[in-house]
Amino acid sequence: MENLSWHRFGKSWGILASHPAAFTPICTTELAELEQIAPEFERRDVKVASISCNSVKENRVWEKDILEFLSLMTKKPCAHELTYPIFCDVHNEVVQKLGMLSVVDAFLINDKQAVRKLFIVDPRKIIRAIIVYPVEIGRNFNEVLRVIDALQLNQRKEVLCPVNWQHGDECVILENHQDQKRKANSRLVPMPSKKSYMRFVEAKFVSSRYRDSDYRKSPSHGSLSTTSDKKADMKSSQGAITPVQPARLAVGHEERS
Repeated sequence: MENLSWHRFGKSWGILASHPAAFTPICTTELAELEQIAPEFERRDVKVASISCNSVKENRVWEKDILEFLSLMTKKPCAHELTYPIFCDVHNEVVQKLGMLSVVDAFLINDKQAVRKLFIVDPRKIIRAIIVYPVEIGRNFNEVLRVIDALQLNQRKEVLCPVNWQHGDECVILENHQDQKRKANSRLVPMPSKKSYMRFVEAKFVSSRYRDSDYRKSPSHGSLSTTSDKKADMKSSQGAITPVQPARLAVGHEERS
């Protein structure tokens, strides 16, 4: 069996979706959808991975179910294996260390079924977004793609994305922004408070903050590792999560005889 490190994904963006167990109906629909929209993640340079609290043997059987469900859903022949790995965390050790348990679901149901968090990770292995869904509701991957688009736009053009933002919509720049050319192309919305903080700008008028290549060369400030020589720790954009001990994960379709 091969141990797969998150760092083998290179300096790309990534998502890590957690699941409580194999052969669960909601998670099966989600993983089938992940496979179907894999080209959308690839186009955004986003690597996809999942983690489930069961064994490699169970995952290999479940993988066939996922692909069969996708085939039925799309009315197309299914592939022989998923294009992304499923990490196996039989004893919930890694999901607990990474803080992937939902407190609400853990209280209402049980700890194992509470594994429903999704991490969006930037090229520096920093968690930029955490999305939590209850066990009764499937994830909306259109929203996941929207968040990724917004984060990548912020990375390139130093803008903020307002409510219900979609790719190509106006963005927000902060009141104290120093780029006068950018401000000149912005639209200030007058407010009763007389404060000039509602300033919108079209994305095409925003110059690049830095090149993607520069961003990817920046030092890694945190890591998610599945090998014993790297710490399985991550930093969120709000601060550091308490570092945890190294963890080893098995990957369902990475098993070798």
